[in-house]
Amino acid sequence: MFIRFAKVNRRLIKAFSEVCKPITEMLKGYPKDVYWGREQEEVREELKKRFKMGAILSHFDLQRKKVVKTEVSNWVLRCVLSQFQG
Repeated sequence: MFIRFAKVNRRLIKAFSEVCKPITEMLKGYPKDVYWGREQEEVREELKKRFKMGAILSHFDLQRKKVVKTEVSNWVLRCVLSQFQG
């Protein structure tokens, strides 16, 4: 579940692809056997720390200005509700 969460929210993390490189390399080529080692665990902990930093994830405040961003294709409708912090 964490990898899915991270993938969906990757735009929130600066240099996500560089931070996540050890996990990406491990999963390259649809491997049959996956070894989750110390390096991958360190990446997971770093990503958790970055997702918790600042105002990335915070409680919704009805008094603040809001922004809705949408994206549509033939198969998917996606929207993100954001609000300005600070």
